[in-house]
Amino acid sequence: MSNKFEIGIIGAGSITTTLHLPLLESMENIKIKYIADINEPKDLAKVYKINSYNVNNLKKLPDCDIVLIATPVGVRSEYIKEFSSRNIPIFTEKPFAINLDEHKKNLSYSNPMTANYMKIWYNSSKLFNEIIKNKAFGKVQKIVIKEGGIIGKTNRGSDTYQSNKKLSGGGVIMESACHTLSVLSDIFPEIDVINSKIIWEKELDVQAEVNFIVKGDENIPIEYMTSLIEPIVTECILYYDNCFITFNHSIPNSDFTINNYDDQKILNIKNESKYATSSQQAYYLVWKEFIDKIENNEKIDSKKSTSIKTTELISKIYELGDNN
Repeated sequence: MSNKFEIGIIGAGSITTTLHLPLLESMENIKIKYIADINEPKDLAKVYKINSYNVNNLKKLPDCDIVLIATPVGVRSEYIKEFSSRNIPIFTEKPFAINLDEHKKNLSYSNPMTANYMKIWYNSSKLFNEIIKNKAFGKVQKIVIKEGGIIGKTNRGSDTYQSNKKLSGGGVIMESACHTLSVLSDIFPEIDVINSKIIWEKELDVQAEVNFIVKGDENIPIEYMTSLIEPIVTECILYYDNCFITFNHSIPNSDFTINNYDDQKILNIKNESKYATSSQQAYYLVWKEFIDKIENNEKIDSKKSTSIKTTELISKIYELGDNN
């Protein structure tokens, strides 16, 4: 390995062009080696002065120190299998897999992997975790989480991969709810789905109402709703015996407001800037953690870093929602 980690990139979509490429280009110990896509991204490669390839023949793609796989999740497994056979560490976009069986199969290749569940690095997520763990307000009695809002039907053109279930794996649950589920999975390893109600638009889910339970000593009920078709105020509410705490879990650096049950605000908890205060910082921290562990030869728990628990929750939400 050279002094810099050489990164190969598979997938030249918007997440790559707007976030990964500029970020990787700015990191001192990173060198972008090439980018590949179904249509060879020659113009994009020229901007970054790197090589370009198409992905028609995976065997011909060069080796690298780490590969970023930013293809639609529905066609990701073949790339994971190929680069795993070369013992190349893999960084994927979220979600990691279509379903739990595929997730386990991908992990069976055994080499280090991570998925870009960057919101676990948000300051808001870390403070959420601290409040739950230190029990300064007592035992939380219930958690209510809502997110989304009206954006039209699916807000996707018919030619985008998000509108194709075989490529995207699903609708709002796979596309955006997975971030919130990854945070819940990180804070509550024993979380489970009790029931799920899904509204479908053709083959894609556009709204889901889910009840979770955090098992063990906590035994906390969680009510969750995500929607693309109803007006919703995005927020998380932690209910205690004597107060409730509100914050916006979807943004990196939300203030947390403590309220009594007379609807009077008591005080705000100001979020210290220990972690990510922007999405860009969160992306950086995911990359940095992965690279640091590889550089220091630290063992990577790929089940945790790819959040197999998130995939388990998503699979069960769809299973129970399909049965309603």
